[in-house]
Amino acid sequence: MILKFPRGLMLFLVVLFMAVGATMAEEPAKTLILLDPAAKDVAASLKPSSDQISVTVSEDAAAPGIVVNLQPGSEGYPNVQLTPPEGGWNLGAYGHIEARVINTGDKQVMVALRVDNAGDWKKNPWNTEQVYLKPGQNSTIKVIFGHAFGHKPAFKLNPEAIVGIQFFTGKISAASSFRIESLTAGGTTGETPAIDPKNIRIKPDNGVLLGAATKIDAEKQLAAKEATATVVTKDDLTALRVEFPAAGKGLQSVTFKPATGRWDLRDCLEVVVKIKNDGQTAFAPKLRVESNGGTSDTIASPEPLKPGEEREIVIPFASATIWTGEKNTGSRVTNDAVSGVTISADASQEQRTLTVSSMVARMPATKAMPEWLGKRPPVEGQWVKTFEDDFDTDAIDTKRWNIYAE
Repeated sequence: MILKFPRGLMLFLVVLFMAVGATMAEEPAKTLILLDPAAKDVAASLKPSSDQISVTVSEDAAAPGIVVNLQPGSEGYPNVQLTPPEGGWNLGAYGHIEARVINTGDKQVMVALRVDNAGDWKKNPWNTEQVYLKPGQNSTIKVIFGHAFGHKPAFKLNPEAIVGIQFFTGKISAASSFRIESLTAGGTTGETPAIDPKNIRIKPDNGVLLGAATKIDAEKQLAAKEATATVVTKDDLTALRVEFPAAGKGLQSVTFKPATGRWDLRDCLEVVVKIKNDGQTAFAPKLRVESNGGTSDTIASPEPLKPGEEREIVIPFASATIWTGEKNTGSRVTNDAVSGVTISADASQEQRTLTVSSMVARMPATKAMPEWLGKRPPVEGQWVKTFEDDFDTDAIDTKRWNIYAE
């Protein structure tokens, strides 16, 4: 079939296609090279902040780039700055700047990439990202405009008026070095960071993590170490079958995780797990809650589970040891970011099998207050009351209390 257009309409379509073509031709390249290691006098385009830093061009053809050598000294943030073109950089058509760097020294080094606007330094008119590199390790540092330090929202950088780009590190105590392999602008205007799955929060209905009508994606939700876990149906409900094989060394474990992100259990203070020993050997499994902040105490079954025996094990978020200011004391569970529940067992010469029929997060049952509370100390004896304040007025009694803060 042949379509015929009026002459005027045909002329309009031709002009339209030409305009679209011209617009497409004017779009910037996917990436813009800001620092070309192969360019003549490229090292001269980088200005060191002090004599602690020297800049050279790599002489290794197989490893091109700009080598930044760092010497020990008193400078807090040694850096090299890229000399801007007259008027700075207009990167309004792009969404980010990224650099490829590699640690060429024998010490770990922190490398940060900072992108600046003009303005009062007290307002931090810049965006920064950083990486920590072990010797020989390489990485890409990506600064998305308007975001910093983990791609979190930060100073709203104007990409059309960038006046500075610099690489810096922290105070240097030992000679180190890194190589800048590339520095480019890319992305599109208004680019935003991808959502980190770790930042997604899922609030399970009625605290049910496993059981009732919950669905399990075994590939995403099960992680095993020296053990196996499979999804089974028990009494028309979904359950987990956990196998701890005979022999083996060390701890054997299975972790049940959210399908995406983390569980938000901020309304709960414990997880109750119902397990049944479906094997032929009695044993005492261990359980703990995992979270972004750390793990709960490991809770062992108080007595070995006999073959065929079913039991509920409570995992409290609170630790049995109070916080003393020392590492690994006190509760470490961040219950708004629970990443899993782990069931483990020590290696044994006997195979052991568990069925996990439910995992439910909840508040502990409320206990009745003791009869003596508010009347006497918890221990019987000839006690004499020496102080009392019922706080039955609308002001603090300053004859009884000293206030040191507002």
